[in-house]
Amino acid sequence: MKRIGIIGFCMGRYESIFRYCDAICRQVDVRTKGKMSPDLMIRCLNIGEYLPLIKMGDWRTIGDKIQLEAMGLAYSGCDYIAITPGTMHKIASSMEFNYFVDSDYLLMKPVHIGDCIGEECERLNIKRVLLLGTESIMTEQYMKDYISDKYGIEAVDVRGSSKMISGFDHIIFNELRYNTITPASRDFVLDFCSEFLSSETGHKPEAIVLCDAGLNVLLSRNDITVPLIDASQHHINKIVDLCLKE
Repeated sequence: MKRIGIIGFCMGRYESIFRYCDAICRQVDVRTKGKMSPDLMIRCLNIGEYLPLIKMGDWRTIGDKIQLEAMGLAYSGCDYIAITPGTMHKIASSMEFNYFVDSDYLLMKPVHIGDCIGEECERLNIKRVLLLGTESIMTEQYMKDYISDKYGIEAVDVRGSSKMISGFDHIIFNELRYNTITPASRDFVLDFCSEFLSSETGHKPEAIVLCDAGLNVLLSRNDITVPLIDASQHHINKIVDLCLKE
């Protein structure tokens, strides 16, 4: 069994790092028929230190801070590092570090959620997706470029939407964070997806990807006519696979 280091935040029920840990523990228990539990090291960060940096767009400072946390976990014996939630993969895409153990320099990269999206799209033979998450994930290039460059998957450009994309930030940071979901938020997400699924431009998405944990309480497979990919769940599945490696 491999040791997994997990870096994230405790932000209420849906966005919490402990959602990941609970799901990992349950999967390992089922897959080993109760004979094993996962070897995890958890670094739960203070969201109050990071939200102002996110709002200022100071990703260099965020990256430096996360890098130090990851190195601490690596020196503590972790074989793999995973970062939650999806937005933090803005710095994970370029994040790698060498660390010195037993006279050897080792290279480590995080378990990237973009690989989980790409691998599931390949399995389903999907070439174009609609990414749902924070405004950062939906409008900036880091996740789009990652899945495009590595897997040839196109992410639909949402910047021309009639809906205010910042509405997703409000839902994630002001509702999911506090375990409060309003009917208006469900309608907002459904209307946003419908706008692109009914597109006549030839850029209709073949699947919708939920890039941040918790969005699955707002949108289900029964709500849409294309596959729904829960990136956080596939990220968890990948972590469990790595955890159970000999």
